[in-house]
Amino acid sequence: MCSTFLRPIDQATYEAIEAEWQGPVEYYRRERPRLTEVEVWTMGDNISLGALDRGGEIIGYGNLGAEKLTVDGEWGSFWSVEVGFSGNDPAVVFQDPHRNIYFDLGTWYWVNRAAIVFGDKLRDRAFRRQPRTGRQLELRRVDGARPGRWRRN
Repeated sequence: MCSTFLRPIDQATYEAIEAEWQGPVEYYRRERPRLTEVEVWTMGDNISLGALDRGGEIIGYGNLGAEKLTVDGEWGSFWSVEVGFSGNDPAVVFQDPHRNIYFDLGTWYWVNRAAIVFGDKLRDRAFRRQPRTGRQLELRRVDGARPGRWRRN
């Protein structure tokens, strides 16, 4: 009886089989699994820490050079930003009346939720007492393409 079914066997078993019953010799290399991607799922980590060390940057308006205090990891750090102005003086020219800040984390993240933490006094004064007709804080994200395609959150 002849069988066309081939199955892997060790070398000693193969050599014990008569030559006319031996099947073809096939070699294969067993690949070891390798780590190809790391996906971090966590809540509450401050991914802004170390952003400047990773090659990220922070660009803002006003108090230039002090923006790094926003990512130093110290709760007590204070970064004073000019948040209000009067538009009644025609001699005053505003470079950036919207007070934009650009923050590059220095690496790729998939962020599902973001939180910006303010002290109670600032939040009470700047946000709760403002009329709800206009936006007080707007977050926009970019998908990493050049030039960036900004999306509002």
